[in-house]
Amino acid sequence: MLTLQRLIVEFCLPGRMFLKHPVSSSRTAQISDGVVMTLLLATGLATHFFYGNERFYGENALFESSQNLMLFCGVLAFFLAASRSLESACKSVLWALALFCAAMLLREIDVRGTGLEPYLGSLFEQHIPYWVILVFGAALLLPVAMEMSKTWRRSMQWLFSLPGAWFATGILLYLVGDASEKNLFTANDRLAQMTEESAELLGTLFIFCAGYVTLRRQ
Repeated sequence: MLTLQRLIVEFCLPGRMFLKHPVSSSRTAQISDGVVMTLLLATGLATHFFYGNERFYGENALFESSQNLMLFCGVLAFFLAASRSLESACKSVLWALALFCAAMLLREIDVRGTGLEPYLGSLFEQHIPYWVILVFGAALLLPVAMEMSKTWRRSMQWLFSLPGAWFATGILLYLVGDASEKNLFTANDRLAQMTEESAELLGTLFIFCAGYVTLRRQ
């Protein structure tokens, strides 16, 4: 029977420049694969069975908190992948993806009504964290400018690989959630919110999976 890691190797044909070492068959890797597969199953079941129960869709409730967790894990996965990459062009691509996930995480964090509001409320209201993202993003421009064609090629190869497909699907689901927030699918605000949070949770999960698969291929 094919294991998950073997499936990842066999189906990740494009973008193999990100693969620097054979996929590990260690116990830790097998456990992490199992955890991610369980997470996929649990999220799918949650979006199916909890839909309609408003208490799971409020501010900082289950769905919103889970989105933040998925984005944090995505930042961590892309950060580790960038740290382990041996090629500067690949590092630039992976750092950009990590910063993209970080920007999404900062956008989603809401400290209102929590114990952190007295300490961090004004910080997030003024969007100061976005300046941090811009500074790091600007720092990426130098290595990208020095290897523009190679970085662009690596970006396209990653985008058309399996993790790129996970990522693109995640962004699409996130956009569906954003459209639902604007009542493009239904005029019922309650249904619009539940659809938004469900789509965004699935989207952030897929984005995390893109980072995880990229990391596992190293």
